[in-house]
Amino acid sequence: MSRRRVPNDKEVFKFPPKDPLKEPIFKYMKKYYPEAFEFWIESFPETDKKVLKLRLGLYDGIIHQKKVIKELLDISTEKISRIEAKAKKDLRNLLDFGY
Repeated sequence: MSRRRVPNDKEVFKFPPKDPLKEPIFKYMKKYYPEAFEFWIESFPETDKKVLKLRLGLYDGIIHQKKVIKELLDISTEKISRIEAKAKKDLRNLLDFGY
């Protein structure tokens, strides 16, 4: 007869980690604050919004590479990197001051 394992509180309830910067910032927000994350994404200009949604897999669940996004939207990979960096900085500021 096998024993059933009883989950502890940390497994039952998803508590945010104490330091959100130890976990990738986009993953952290999608996991713990999904409504705020969607609202935050919608605040960007249209091109930036498309890049972030493709890069994070919000359209179809597939995380697209920069090369694919470059071909789809006809923008440079450097521009994609700048959009991601700007979004990460903005999201860290949002977490620092609360939403």
